[in-house]
Amino acid sequence: MNVRLKRCTPRVYSIALLLSLGLIAVYLDSKLAWSTLPSPKHVFHSFGQAAHNEPHHVDSIKLQLAQTLNNIAQNTSQPRGIVIPVYEPIVKLAASLILELRTMGVDAPVEMPYCGDVSIESQTLFMQKSALGSIRYYDVCELAAAAAIEGNSTKKLFCDNIEACYTKFRSFDIKVISVVFSNFEEIMMIDADTGFFVSPAVLWGSEKYKATGTLLMNDRTAHEIYFMAERVGGSGNISFQHRYMSKFDPAPFRSIPTLEREKATLPNPVPVKLKFGPSDYLLTSHSWNLRTGHQVDSSILF
Repeated sequence: MNVRLKRCTPRVYSIALLLSLGLIAVYLDSKLAWSTLPSPKHVFHSFGQAAHNEPHHVDSIKLQLAQTLNNIAQNTSQPRGIVIPVYEPIVKLAASLILELRTMGVDAPVEMPYCGDVSIESQTLFMQKSALGSIRYYDVCELAAAAAIEGNSTKKLFCDNIEACYTKFRSFDIKVISVVFSNFEEIMMIDADTGFFVSPAVLWGSEKYKATGTLLMNDRTAHEIYFMAERVGGSGNISFQHRYMSKFDPAPFRSIPTLEREKATLPNPVPVKLKFGPSDYLLTSHSWNLRTGHQVDSSILF
């Protein structure tokens, strides 16, 4: 997400960049979408300009879904901020983290999205603490439950009702909708149990962030037969990540402006055919080469 043109660039680039890196999975029913933030200082292009005029039939429902996601993500009101997804047992931990950041001089506004699981008492208590600065609690699952596909109001975007959203997003996946519904153009997302020795705000100025609109940290190298590296059928050299990537159809997202990036110069070491041009980063990553079941540490990401 400058990261983003209007938000069309930032969030969607997270959805797109994270896809090419194979880092973050966004589940829309049984589908997965990817988003990243692009920057107004960079040249954006419609995928149609760089898709080599591939003959692709785009399912109208999927196209509406992608456009709806993009439009929601572009609906921002503040240029930059911090997002800390929470639930009741970790609200105090999140407040402690905010105080730590304020002490370091980080004065960016903070959003604390939750999924129907933070009490009014906790929200009222911390909203009264001036030392926390600008914070906003909101039930992101209510927004997700109300969201419908544009042009087809009977088709829900994420879940049929609020209870279904609770089931789906009271987990790691709350991070996905927290990015989509954030009011910030540029996002620093932090886990409530993260600790810092120096201000993370310096990363806004990092060259990689300014060049790509996103910044992700490598996770530990471990679990080479589990998680992203789990083998299809329990054995062999094809992982669930490989299978997902080979089946992912980027066609519905090609009308959305994204940052241009270099195409891969290396051969794909995995015997699967991709419908999109991968990056060298993806093809050489530990998870793609079955050296680890993890790729990105999501405790902090931009």
